[in-house]
Amino acid sequence: MSENIEDVLFKQGILFDLDIGRWAAHKKLDKDDLFLQQINPNAFHLGHKKLMPKESIEKIQKIESAARSALMACSADFPIAGARFVRYPVLENLQNKLLDLKQKYHEEVEQFLKNYPELRAKQMEVLNEQADILADDRLARLEDVKLDDEKKTEAIDAINDWRERQYKKNQEAFPSEEKLQEKFRFEWRLFKVSAADSLTT
Repeated sequence: MSENIEDVLFKQGILFDLDIGRWAAHKKLDKDDLFLQQINPNAFHLGHKKLMPKESIEKIQKIESAARSALMACSADFPIAGARFVRYPVLENLQNKLLDLKQKYHEEVEQFLKNYPELRAKQMEVLNEQADILADDRLARLEDVKLDDEKKTEAIDAINDWRERQYKKNQEAFPSEEKLQEKFRFEWRLFKVSAADSLTT
């Protein structure tokens, strides 16, 4: 390491690792969720099942975005995943901004967790209604298919079994309130580069 780089790293700044975590609020779809027998991944991307309305976590997302923007605005890239180089003259101001955003973040998370049982119940209704739409559409199509009574009964049972599976999958897709709380975090760490080129906190 050259003397100039050492001087910058040791005397003029520090490495900053901002770690913000939150619940994604979605679940990856599989072919059974859409009543498909098979799917070619080279042809379609199935996307995700929404577990929360967008507006319920929008404020949390905006605070996270503001925090990352605050760090980006006063730091430089560094060849360590997730780390940014922050000069000492701007460090205090950055941390003050992040402390304010962290407080707002936890306030919004607390409000979201308070509303979670009601939001979960409403969104589960939305998901189950969508399952009903798909199942009822399949049942309606059976009216146009010529099947003997036994085959038709089997087809109807299969559709209703699928409906019940979807109800269960929808319920299981939502984390418990305790597990959900663990998915949110807002923290950061500061690192210095030692003379041996290793990182120390």
